Amino acid sequence: MAECQWDLSFSDCSHLKIQLEPYPLDLRTPFGTSHSSTSQRKNALITITLGEITGNGEIGLPPKKAYCYLADYEDILDWIRHYLTLISQKIAQEEHLACAYDPFSNVPQDYFKCLRSQQTSATGIETMLRFLFLCLDEHPQSKERIGNWPKSGMECALFDLWGKHRRQPVFEIIGVPYTQKKPSFYTAALNVDISKMIEATRFGKDFSDYIKIKLDGDIQRGIEIFNALDREFPSANGTRRWSIDANAAWTPEGSIQFLNALTADQKSRIFMLEQAFPVTLLKGDEIPPSERQKWIDVKTSYQECGISVFADESVSVDADVEILRPYVDGVNIKMEKSGGFRGAVRALDAARHFNLKTWIGTMVGSVLLSQSAANLFPMVDSGGDMDGQLLTTIESQRFEGGFLWSMEHGVRGMVELDATKYGLGVETKR
Repeated sequence: MAECQWDLSFSDCSHLKIQLEPYPLDLRTPFGTSHSSTSQRKNALITITLGEITGNGEIGLPPKKAYCYLADYEDILDWIRHYLTLISQKIAQEEHLACAYDPFSNVPQDYFKCLRSQQTSATGIETMLRFLFLCLDEHPQSKERIGNWPKSGMECALFDLWGKHRRQPVFEIIGVPYTQKKPSFYTAALNVDISKMIEATRFGKDFSDYIKIKLDGDIQRGIEIFNALDREFPSANGTRRWSIDANAAWTPEGSIQFLNALTADQKSRIFMLEQAFPVTLLKGDEIPPSERQKWIDVKTSYQECGISVFADESVSVDADVEILRPYVDGVNIKMEKSGGFRGAVRALDAARHFNLKTWIGTMVGSVLLSQSAANLFPMVDSGGDMDGQLLTTIESQRFEGGFLWSMEHGVRGMVELDATKYGLGVETKR
């Protein structure tokens, strides 16, 4: 049942419908990180119907966390109500007629070229889509970071609709060729029972040989967890198919303690350390320069072992990328934090400009959420974690389709996109 719905028919018999509803998803097993543990997620689902075409967008909503996970469902609902009010006001003033707004004026010219060229010969549907983007960008919260969360769901629904109308997948609309498959990691969530993490990893291995391990601030326990998983699932030296995600829970001293506890062979099997430092590292004056220098030294120590350091919670938009350069080798971009496809493209492009590695992540969600993010895979060099759909039960998901988990050179976990699936690339279950 939609909690917020808006319908309007026009004189040319076309019809516009926008609705928001909760999208509850049951998790296969509890999903634990350093800051929360959940067994169900209440995501948000946005559906936009324009004429006979429908677009869908999902917003992943983890438990709130200061500076990074900013919105819950009530925040999304409040934002959408303001958005619908703005649309109504502008339609009353007939601003939707012959709208030639360019939604890509603040996106680098290399992207969305096929949509930029359509401004002078747009169809009725494309004119309305431009109008809806105009309202999106003029929303009262469009410049606030909390507004990025609902904006991401709206953008996904709008691009899904636009791609279906043009009979193109969104990744083709973005305009970066997908010439080489990239890996997606599967996340082994934190659990007090290591055997449960082994069980989760075994499930994930059916899809991907690349595994991300969630750890918390207990370094000794983290060492025990990694050793147990590394023993249970041996891999060749130099393969770098483990990833360690500390979710902002470590100290510089703890980071070095963990590194020093690894053997040389183990170090050669780890691809990255993700967000060991606190989210507040570059926000406010809470952390003195001397402490920040320690995190630069951590990066150097891990680099010397061939392990990359990535930011996740600390990076949301393109402006964050440059200030993180001294502390990281790469950034993990998520659409909820960046405000949708356009914000994510800007952030990834900024990372490329500053010679940082790029990664796409996704929140816990359904195949709709994972596939939305997978449309950005042609832009990244390091892969990502598109496993959100594997963490929730199939029965609670309302969509199907999406990318394939393929094998390359005997290794599972490569993301294979399908150019014959238009829009985001999923379908509603029948």
